[in-house]
Amino acid sequence: MQYQAHINFMPSLRNFYLKNGNYRKAANKVLAAWAKSQNQHIFKDTQVFQGFNLTNHGENRIQYCRKYDLHNASRLVTQQCEDICTFLFVGTHEEVEEWLDTNRGLTEDRFEPALPALSPTTSHFSVSLPSKYTKSYLQQLRTTIDTLKLELAQYKDSFQDIDISSKNYNDEARKSLANQFAMQNASAFKNQLSTIKQLTKVKNTTKAIEQAETLELFTVFINTKLRYIKTLQEYLDVSKNLH
Repeated sequence: MQYQAHINFMPSLRNFYLKNGNYRKAANKVLAAWAKSQNQHIFKDTQVFQGFNLTNHGENRIQYCRKYDLHNASRLVTQQCEDICTFLFVGTHEEVEEWLDTNRGLTEDRFEPALPALSPTTSHFSVSLPSKYTKSYLQQLRTTIDTLKLELAQYKDSFQDIDISSKNYNDEARKSLANQFAMQNASAFKNQLSTIKQLTKVKNTTKAIEQAETLELFTVFINTKLRYIKTLQEYLDVSKNLH
C-alpha cells in the first residue's frame, strides 16, 4: 500500500491537536498512524490503522472514503482505493462534515504525493542524493524538514521534548537534537523497557501492556527525530555545496 497526504491533512491535524484534552490524545493516535505509514520498512500495512474503528455509516460525498471514529464523534477521513491510501482530514464531527461538504466529489488528482522516502541502512537513516546538488532538491529537503518539525512538535507534551523553532536550519539545531537524543531519549527508551520487564515479572500484565503501547508511540517519535536529524544534516550538506 502507498500512503499520501492531502494538502489539508497536516493543518487539520495540528488544529485538532491544539484542542487539548482527549482531542490531543486522539491527534497523537492519528499522528502515530501517519508516521507508521511513512515507515513501511518498520510497520506493516495491517499496523497502520491498528486500534482504529470504522464509523457505522458509509460516506458517499467522496468515492472510496473511509472514516475512523475518534474521541467524542470526531473523525479521521481517508480515501482507500486499490493500493493507495490518502489521509484527507481529521477534526470534530462538525469540522469533518463541513470539510466533506466543501470537498464533495474530490478526486485524486488534487492529492499531494507522500514525502520523499527515508530508508534505513545498517546504522542510520539516509536520503538518496541525486547525481548533482540542486536548488530544487534543497527545497525538497526543506519541505521534508518542515513536515517532520510539525510531527515532532505534536509529541512535545507527551514526551516533554524540546521545542523546535521553524527558523532552525543550522548545525547548532542538529547538534542540539543529536545531543538530546543521546542523553535523554535513548535513556528513557531503555528505562521504559526495564519497567515493562519488571511489570511482567510481577504478573502485572495489564499495566505492562499499557506501558508497551506508550513505548510503541515513543518508538515512532524516536524514529521521526532520527529522520529529522538526518534530513537536516543532508540539507546542510547540500546547502554548503550550492554556495
